[in-house]
Amino acid sequence: MKIVKFAGVSGAGLCLDYAVYTALCESGLDAGWANLISAATGVTFVFLVSARHIFESERHFDHRLFSLYAIYQVLAISAASAAVGAATELFDGHYLLGKTVVLPFTFGANYLFMSWLFAVRATASRASTS
Repeated sequence: MKIVKFAGVSGAGLCLDYAVYTALCESGLDAGWANLISAATGVTFVFLVSARHIFESERHFDHRLFSLYAIYQVLAISAASAAVGAATELFDGHYLLGKTVVLPFTFGANYLFMSWLFAVRATASRASTS
């Protein structure tokens, strides 16, 4: 059930990502750089909502989890942005197609990382209360 909820939150984050990406590409920014900015916006939204509503984080903001997530996303978004730039070139400048072909890989990787991250948190939390 969590993957369905995560897909919904990711869908909202993706809409935000695509809106920012399209606006930046239309303004003339390179697809790779536009993806770097838009994806960072989208994944931050997904983390904040997922942490609270899907992976049942405590009410306070967990800076350690966000730091790990941010480090992962810097690496993942950098790699994805390079792939988006290359795919956009491959598809003769069709920047939406370039981004879309990379999406299944980024979604899967993000879900696996979030699941791992919050499982580690839950395990640590249970251990500290025992």
